[in-house]
Amino acid sequence: DSFYDGGLYLDTDKAIEHALHLVEDGADVIDLGAASSNPDTTEVGVVEEIKRLKPVIKALKEKGLSISVDTFKPEVQSFCIEQKVDFINDIQGFPYPKIYSGLAKSDCKLVLMHSVQRIGAATKVETNPEEVFTSMMEFFKERIAALVEAGVRRERIILDPGMGF
Repeated sequence: DSFYDGGLYLDTDKAIEHALHLVEDGADVIDLGAASSNPDTTEVGVVEEIKRLKPVIKALKEKGLSISVDTFKPEVQSFCIEQKVDFINDIQGFPYPKIYSGLAKSDCKLVLMHSVQRIGAATKVETNPEEVFTSMMEFFKERIAALVEAGVRRERIILDPGMGF
């Protein structure tokens, strides 16, 4: 449900077919996003997000593909851990401590994206350009420390500056 593709791959078969084409073209990891993070879109609920992801994850796992899931909802992240996805990509940077124990016990890599608003849906925010780097570094230090303290190995954490919105 990408803000970019206009929902072209909401159909399970189309999503799987597109993923296979991406692999043929050289992709090493398929990043699945079942709910757009665009500030101007309608929120997709947890049940619907999992419903969209489940058959695609299953099919791609059966093909032996490396899978990343882009989600900021802890319930969906728990589902992804159960499905043994390779990466969880959180546009909010894993702000919810209730998921930390599950993340620590899993083997998946965590893409920790910088988030100006730190928690909640993406919003359009004016940012002082002179403060961007300092703010980003403070954000990453806080989130890395929280995850490592919860038992997540540092080498599993990938940083994303998240300059999208």
